[in-house]
Amino acid sequence: DTDMARVSQNMVPNKYRRKFLYAIYEGISYLEKNYTKEITTEQLAVLCNMSESNFRRLFHRYSTLSPIAYRNFLRMKHARKLLETGLYTVSESASIVNIEDPFYFNKMFKKYFGTAPRNVIP
Repeated sequence: DTDMARVSQNMVPNKYRRKFLYAIYEGISYLEKNYTKEITTEQLAVLCNMSESNFRRLFHRYSTLSPIAYRNFLRMKHARKLLETGLYTVSESASIVNIEDPFYFNKMFKKYFGTAPRNVIP
């Protein structure tokens, strides 16, 4: 986990996090297992049997990120692990996490980790 994830979770008191997590668990679970797939917030809300606005509100309270930003964070986290093995190039890592635009991949990676993807390759 990164500092960003820990900061996000520490911003919401524990008793509330559990309550929010229970309501949106299916959406979070789906994202964590399928972060390379394209999915809308509306589709995640349907998984949780709630309106999109309610899902978005609860998700943001739980993680301080939007559902799509969380999915992107999961993608970047996995890409970083791939790069750190030294077995994958930046473009291969981007492709594996379903980001085909190298400029967008670099921009997102830098946003989440503060460095260019090439800098984490051993």
